Amino acid sequence: LSTLQRLGDLYPPGEIPPRILHEQGLALAALRRPGEAIDSFSAAMQRGGSPAENQYQIAQVYWYTGQWGAARRAATEADRSGCSNFVG
Repeated sequence: LSTLQRLGDLYPPGEIPPRILHEQGLALAALRRPGEAIDSFSAAMQRGGSPAENQYQIAQVYWYTGQWGAARRAATEADRSGCSNFVG
């Protein structure tokens, strides 16, 4: 996480590439920091990152924290965005 944060510090505020934000979200989720992970995935989408992949990760964070309704909504959005991670 610290490496990703240092990498993000190389960019002007508000211009961190979506891929870095997505990777930060994954690291934060692995560290069990769900709120920060969701913020990072959301920021990645706002900066042009894949809605499908980021919504899928948000759904997983909600699922693992027991927020079933939010997980379902995020998974639905990921599916609508073309996420191929679902088996159906």
